[in-house]
Amino acid sequence: MMVGMIGTMILCFTSVFCWVPPLAAQNLKVGITSKTLFFMPYYVGQKKGFYEAEKLKIDPVLIGRSDVQLAALLAGELQFGSLNADATIVINEKGGNLKVIAGVDNSAPYILVGGKAIKKIDDLKGARIGVSALRGGATSILLDYLKSKGLYYPRDFTMVVVSGGT
Repeated sequence: MMVGMIGTMILCFTSVFCWVPPLAAQNLKVGITSKTLFFMPYYVGQKKGFYEAEKLKIDPVLIGRSDVQLAALLAGELQFGSLNADATIVINEKGGNLKVIAGVDNSAPYILVGGKAIKKIDDLKGARIGVSALRGGATSILLDYLKSKGLYYPRDFTMVVVSGGT
């Protein structure tokens, strides 16, 4: 009888003093550049209750330019951003510590275009290649790709900056 009473007292004590209220949903601001099908996963996740089930409240913030979104991410105004990986590469090459954790593309969205004389990657040996910048982003991806094919900069080819997009 005494053991049962002590057990009941312990149970009452722990339930009163050790009760932890349920956690509120964690708010996460996620930068998006446009309201397009590309960002559909955010909206589907909200509609289906996936975030709520994980105690997350996702707040998509429409920021039309990637550079402004990146600045907001670095300033801590966003917890997640939806950027091309090349923006992350540029920041990390300057000492940043951003991580790419997921993507919606199976590969980098770039195409290597050559003139009539270029039939295969080896034909780029001794060539001059136009790039949008000499360092960072798309150029880093290009250099890694060419290195994987046995071509090394500046030994095997030169680069020249061509204005315009990537």
